[in-house]
Amino acid sequence: MKKTLFLLVVLLGLGGLYYFSIQESEKETTIKMQDRQFITLDREDVHIITIDSPGRPLIHLSRSGNDWYVDQKHKVRPNIIDNMFLALMRMSIKYIPLKRENDTAAERMEKFGLEIKTYDKSGKVLTDFTLGTNTNDEYGTYFRNRGAEQIYVMSIPSYDGGLRNYFTQNVAALRDLAVLNENAEQIKAISIDYPKDVARSMVLSKTGSQFELSSNQYKEVQPDQKIADAFFKSFKNVYSEQIMNNFVHKDTISSMIPFLKLSLDMEEGQDKWIALHPIVDIESGYNTRRIEDVTSRHSKYFVSTSWGDFYKVQNKFLRGFFVTPDYFIKK
Repeated sequence: MKKTLFLLVVLLGLGGLYYFSIQESEKETTIKMQDRQFITLDREDVHIITIDSPGRPLIHLSRSGNDWYVDQKHKVRPNIIDNMFLALMRMSIKYIPLKRENDTAAERMEKFGLEIKTYDKSGKVLTDFTLGTNTNDEYGTYFRNRGAEQIYVMSIPSYDGGLRNYFTQNVAALRDLAVLNENAEQIKAISIDYPKDVARSMVLSKTGSQFELSSNQYKEVQPDQKIADAFFKSFKNVYSEQIMNNFVHKDTISSMIPFLKLSLDMEEGQDKWIALHPIVDIESGYNTRRIEDVTSRHSKYFVSTSWGDFYKVQNKFLRGFFVTPDYFIKK
């Protein structure tokens, strides 16, 4: 009987110690279970992402079909969206800060926090949280759900670095670098103009599945259909090295006579053109007049556009457009 009573007292004592240790632990870490509602997203459900950064305009990303747009205007680079969803869907707790670290992180979050929200198609909020600064070792990032007190240090398993870099791009960095990415089925006609070599200029048009070529040299002739079809398809995946809308010499260069101007007549009426200015002409005074003038020095071009953007593009994305009427005629 005494032994049983002794064991009961010991168990009650241990229970009391456990209770008080839990209470002290909660006081030290400020953990609340309701704060631990972490992100569980289905990418297909997300249609809008907003990122509110101190001192910067709100970033608004929205989905249309499979593409994402910033401010409902400019297409976003696919890899940037993929990286955002990597962070949104795979971040997990690295550790739970103690109270002192939690309080310091909260103060810094007020100054430097990124407020990130995701919405579904109807506008319902799916997630709403703030990312603070990275930890001192840069292997985690402070995270807090909207309205919560407890901050957690989050990371992506098997990935080095914090989470902030996935969400800190400005509009220029977010934008897709494609200059042209056209569906050949939507192109009705292509004007290939050499302003300094007018005799080589031409128009390649399409009616149904048949192509027609018109130039000073050839009047409404039938070009090689396979070559013409391939040329129409070459206006896809034409990427720039850089968008240079803030370049100080943009307007001056755009006003110059280009080496080549390509104009697309589109089925839906959204016609567009691009004009190519060899950088070697700008930097050294070289005058590229004809295709034969293009050399190994022509590695890059400034490209002005009908929609106002100004690009720097490598020769490898453009050289396929340097053709003469003879190129399309059967030998």
